[in-house]
Amino acid sequence: MGKGWAVRGWRMPAAAVVLAVSVAGCLPAPPPWKGSGSGPRVMVFGDSLTSYIENGPDHDLSGGPDDTFLTNRLIVEGHPASVSSLIGSVTGDLANATPGIPAPGTDVLLIALGTNDRGVDPNTGQAVVTADIAIANVNAAIASAAAECNIVVTVPETTTWKGLNLTAPAYNAALRALPGVVVADWASIAAAHPEYLRPNDVHHTTVGAAAYMELFVDAVDACSQP
Repeated sequence: MGKGWAVRGWRMPAAAVVLAVSVAGCLPAPPPWKGSGSGPRVMVFGDSLTSYIENGPDHDLSGGPDDTFLTNRLIVEGHPASVSSLIGSVTGDLANATPGIPAPGTDVLLIALGTNDRGVDPNTGQAVVTADIAIANVNAAIASAAAECNIVVTVPETTTWKGLNLTAPAYNAALRALPGVVVADWASIAAAHPEYLRPNDVHHTTVGAAAYMELFVDAVDACSQP
């Protein structure tokens, strides 16, 4: 399996965005930094896909951590880490979550959101959040966090779950076009490995969860390279 990430102008500053829209405020406040390694501090924001690899498949729905698998893996890799994830989270939640990044701030910002934004609302037949708004939310979070390296994770676009096969490609294309970010291309990996997703679903199988974890670690490693 390929790394699934691409570096676009490592450590280039992201363009500032004045306003983030579609604020939902569901992500939990980032927990204090865990780990005392000498590597860059890593802040992760994600939805249920991230929650699966952080808290395990049987985590409670309140967002309270049962375990901290992703955090622990990042600590083993030498990174102080903070992970904020919750089922149903959208990019608009970042506006409330990024100001809570623990002091002294993050060196690496990883954003793994968008599956719920781009899922089709059955009442309207349209994506819950437009691609333009979702990207504006991501850009605003990048500007707010002021990390040295930013990672964005694409969302699966071969699954029919909530119409992502129709709505995810535009969002992923916009993520890949962002300047100065590391792109962790889960969409390409999931397309090449259908066994990584449950049938007609966006969520991981057990082997898919392991691959998703490795994608995060590889992307963080890319940020650590001069």
